[in-house]
Amino acid sequence: MYPTLSDLFGFGLPIDTHGAFVALGLAAGGIVFWIESRRRRVHDPRIPYLVLGALVGAAVFARLGTWGQHLDPSENLNLGEQLLRGNASILSALVGAWLGVHIAKRLVGYRERTGDLFAPAVALALAIGRIGCLLTERPGTPTGGDWGIVLDAAQAERLGLPRGSASTPVSSTRSFFTRSRSR
Repeated sequence: MYPTLSDLFGFGLPIDTHGAFVALGLAAGGIVFWIESRRRRVHDPRIPYLVLGALVGAAVFARLGTWGQHLDPSENLNLGEQLLRGNASILSALVGAWLGVHIAKRLVGYRERTGDLFAPAVALALAIGRIGCLLTERPGTPTGGDWGIVLDAAQAERLGLPRGSASTPVSSTRSFFTRSRSR
């Protein structure tokens, strides 16, 4: 696991690896969105408001999606702490972005479809951001599917996984029911 870019590259400032890849994903997604809107000849001045709606919706819902993770609500952070430093969910961010675009479209009176503009940008941004997840998060529980990450014995030991985890596919992230959090 490489929590900072200096851990990953062996030099440089101690910048959060996950955050750097999310920022890189957002920048790449923004460039692809701009290219796609030019290619489709969409020059409506309300488009930046839709992008802003997507970004705000994604940021808020990414944190709120994991807020109700415990059956006992007293185990959750309070709402303010959750929004500032709680766990984040990529799926909740997608839902938030979709909802944010639709709210922005309603507010600015934009009636055209926008999914084709956003889809390539979102796919690229998610893929780049996911690399940051894979570099910083401890692999999760064993999975019966072929899509898991296979670790050798040395990797499993280095990550502190239980014996027998090597050569067993594990999910790419820990279950949100087992994540630790600080209060």
